[in-house]
Amino acid sequence: MELTSKALSAFHSTIDDTNADELAYFEASTDIQRARGQQLLKDYLKLSTSTTAFLEEKAQQKISVQVHKQLQAEDTLTRHSVLYLKNPNSPLLYAECLFDLSLLCDTQKHALIEQNLTIGDIFGCEHLRKVGSRCDRAQTHKYERILDVVGPYYLRSFDLYFKQHKIAQLLEVVNAHSLYRVHQYAKKGTDVYA
Repeated sequence: MELTSKALSAFHSTIDDTNADELAYFEASTDIQRARGQQLLKDYLKLSTSTTAFLEEKAQQKISVQVHKQLQAEDTLTRHSVLYLKNPNSPLLYAECLFDLSLLCDTQKHALIEQNLTIGDIFGCEHLRKVGSRCDRAQTHKYERILDVVGPYYLRSFDLYFKQHKIAQLLEVVNAHSLYRVHQYAKKGTDVYA
């Protein structure tokens, strides 16, 4: 996937897991918040199912998407977007997706091209799975401006399957602080790691 290979060229190192030192830039007011942020990042990096479902479970509310840019060329669609809870300028993650439109029905194509819906909303979170996931870490990256945070970034690339068919290649970019927003904006009375 061209868009993923360009992003991968900027990686500084590959990571298998996270540790407390990698959250040095994550501003948390308590050790409990720092531990929760670290656990949230670890859980995300191991995720093999829908990102939308994972984030919605933690927040106990609907995740929104804002499409920044979309390009269609024959049977492929490249989509650049952010997932957020309260404000698209404070996103949870940034995603670049390359879809094979020839594998999709007309309703799915229309939803991807014409509507601001998450991938999980379009295909059904329960039918999605990540295959061949690779996670890399970069200290600084061009996504810093989009995520509106500083510190290490985690760039995760994978093939996305809908039921038994590969429908897309994705690159998701997060950092501990951007993911922690799911806890900050969670519905009152919800504790993502109670």
